[in-house]
Amino acid sequence: MEAEELLSKVSKGQELSPEQIQDVVDVLSNWYEEKPRENNINELYAYLILIKKSKLKQHHKLVATFLREKDALIVSLVIEILCLEWSYTEEYLPHIISIALGLSWDLDSDAREQAMKVLGEYQNQQSKKDSKILELLFNALEDKDNDMFLRKTAYNSISRAMEIEWESLPADCKLIDFDSKSLAKDHPEIDLEVLKKAKSLV
Repeated sequence: MEAEELLSKVSKGQELSPEQIQDVVDVLSNWYEEKPRENNINELYAYLILIKKSKLKQHHKLVATFLREKDALIVSLVIEILCLEWSYTEEYLPHIISIALGLSWDLDSDAREQAMKVLGEYQNQQSKKDSKILELLFNALEDKDNDMFLRKTAYNSISRAMEIEWESLPADCKLIDFDSKSLAKDHPEIDLEVLKKAKSLV
């Protein structure tokens, strides 16, 4: 049975049989030996979604092998599965930091933004904040060459690191001029005190 057929089954609330689960694991385990990467991104995405929906957490190391992909959609999904769904951020932290720094193939910074979100959530759960992670996020926020969406992700991630609730953060549709000379007045949803406190930890 092809990935799309299996995905349709799972989406309808049906569970995969042990044999079907093993088939999915076997396909992903042999992916680089049997599949020409560039022609199978959609299929790979479908198999990874199957792993996610089937909650096959025991195969996290297999899923992590696809962090090597040079495709933002795939890498973003892998980060979501490993870190946001399965809480393996600490185990794969060096990879997440590397992606959050920005990679040449991630042209729209989609994977980078996902990685920064994960770092914010990771720090949210830590009583002692990591100065290097905060510095990485501040560098992204303060870099005027970055687009507004990336800078807003950096701001949100810093805020989450400082344990600010999601409800207090700027809405996704809100446009922010981070270079405004009257930032506090123009954008009261930006909490300068939170930034000041976070900056003191860098």
